[in-house]
Amino acid sequence: MNKKIMAVAAHADDIEPNVGGTLSKYLDQGYEIVYAMSTNNFAGCWSKVMDDDTVQVDRPVPEVIMPQCKLEAEATAKALGTKAIHLDHPQRHYNLPDGTLQELRHGHALRPTLRRYSPRTKLRKR
Repeated sequence: MNKKIMAVAAHADDIEPNVGGTLSKYLDQGYEIVYAMSTNNFAGCWSKVMDDDTVQVDRPVPEVIMPQCKLEAEATAKALGTKAIHLDHPQRHYNLPDGTLQELRHGHALRPTLRRYSPRTKLRKR
């Protein structure tokens, strides 16, 4: 009997801090890991602690953060002996170039540059 364990999370960076250690433990016990993210990571941010202990938050536009999040998820999945499954369901909002959030409602048209990242888009390395 094949032993498998599946981790499903909303975003590409949710699995590692929440169940990464558990997945590693099961991998050591011979389990096959299934690793899936449900959203396309339209929105997100990178936080950096500065020398004065303040936190700088950068909110990149989807064209920047989406491919990066997917590459990071691929790297983690590879370390766990598997491939990341990207379900690519759109998030409810995304970052605009000025740092504000754009709500994504039913029927809302995507910016032309985001269409290539719409659901089921294949990961492309840059």
